Amino acid sequence: LYNDKAQMLNQLAWTIVDPQGPEIKNRDLKLALKAAKRADDLTKHEDPAILDTLAKVYFDSGELGKALEIQE
Repeated sequence: LYNDKAQMLNQLAWTIVDPQGPEIKNRDLKLALKAAKRADDLTKHEDPAILDTLAKVYFDSGELGKALEIQE
């Protein structure tokens, strides 16, 4: 339904990893990563807000090197 809507995918991913959002006990980081990567692909890796979300998902997933690479 939202597979081609970058902003909706980004919002979904950010909701899962938002440090200021409500606490989610069982965060689905795999879903967040899938949504964030798709949003990033749709925007051709040029949307800073989406890149920020993608980096946060990688960070929360323990992939610190990948998170840093994306943030740079």
